[in-house]
Amino acid sequence: MKFVGKNAVVYGAGVSGLSAYQLLREKGAKAIIYDDNPDADKATDSMSVVNAADIIVLSPGVDGRKDFLLDAKLENKLVIGELELASECCAAEQIAITGTNGKTTTTMLIDRILRRAGKSSYAVGNIGTPFSAIADKLDATEIAVIEASSFQLESSIKFSPDTAVILNIKPDHLERHESLEKYTAAKANIFLNQGEQDFVVYNADDGIIADFVPKMVARKVPFSTSRPVKGGAYVSSGFICFDGKPILSLEETDMKGAEIENILAAVCVCMTHGVSVYNIAAGIMEFE
Repeated sequence: MKFVGKNAVVYGAGVSGLSAYQLLREKGAKAIIYDDNPDADKATDSMSVVNAADIIVLSPGVDGRKDFLLDAKLENKLVIGELELASECCAAEQIAITGTNGKTTTTMLIDRILRRAGKSSYAVGNIGTPFSAIADKLDATEIAVIEASSFQLESSIKFSPDTAVILNIKPDHLERHESLEKYTAAKANIFLNQGEQDFVVYNADDGIIADFVPKMVARKVPFSTSRPVKGGAYVSSGFICFDGKPILSLEETDMKGAEIENILAAVCVCMTHGVSVYNIAAGIMEFE
């Protein structure tokens, strides 16, 4: 994606919007921040800047269904989210995590284990630090572990993480997404653009996610709290296991209940990234 000389508008003057604005400027775009609130810091509320834009970048909190954004798409203007902008500008490996529950914990746990294994990992996204704040500062030897919300994913066009993690889907944010079907479709954007060389880690116990599986092109790595799954993580006889190999006892972690899903997802990610069983177990036991 080329930005040099382009007229770019970031819609939303929050933390993510300000980071996206700075990233666009660094990439040579003529960037302006637009916000409905005329008192927003560093922002204009003039619709003329939107009409003159080649690229419109949406902050996560912005509802993309506004009429002028739909008109911009009809005029073949590029309308993308801050997540996709950052991804396009990032040379690092990208691991993205979504789900109704457990995103933050899983993101932090994966980041913790990777760091313990000596990898240069950075937790970003919906977790607090905007991805666009560091995207162009990471190189190909580093890893961005990205918490991705439905608000961020709904505006994705070509977002394609090297590893996608989808934890669970339950009715949520329906005032924004209008229906469970649209909310589900937003979540599915995390894996729809992946290639055969990528990984998708998914909850094999979730009925909605099960409907996604035939659409997954990436290498599938399931996890389950209810039964053994081939090539994935599961609980057996009180142990967290991966494809027949015990990782650690459930008694060795403070995480209980639904949080076991978070552990299983993290185990899947880290095993597929060549992290040793020792470092995975130690990272889980040390995690608070």
